[in-house]
Amino acid sequence: MKKSFSLLEIIVVIILISIISLIAFPKLFLNVTNASYIKIKSDISLVRSAIIHNRNQNIISGKGEAYMLYLDDAKVNTVNEKLFMGTSDEKLLQYPIISTSNETAEIGKWIKTTKNHYKIYINKLESIEFVYDSTH
Repeated sequence: MKKSFSLLEIIVVIILISIISLIAFPKLFLNVTNASYIKIKSDISLVRSAIIHNRNQNIISGKGEAYMLYLDDAKVNTVNEKLFMGTSDEKLLQYPIISTSNETAEIGKWIKTTKNHYKIYINKLESIEFVYDSTH
């Protein structure tokens, strides 16, 4: 007599796998979305902290309470530019954030849209705009 699974056993296994996948897949995608949000919040906090640190360094060195005019010398809407590095005379981040472009619109990556405006995509359709105002 051959050992094999009955049709009923196969159906039960398929039903169990279906139930488990119905529960697991939505939670998996929710975790991916949460990871994107956490990365975006982390990037924004890092940039803000670097801006404040630079301003404090200016105060200590006697340059006054002025903020940097620009956060970097990167090109607008260009892939693989080093963002938030500061200018040639004032450094901001030690390790840059690499840019993407509007055409590629990679999720979780930054785009420089103008000299002081940046955008980061949450998903393919939604983005957050980051505006740097050196007067405040």
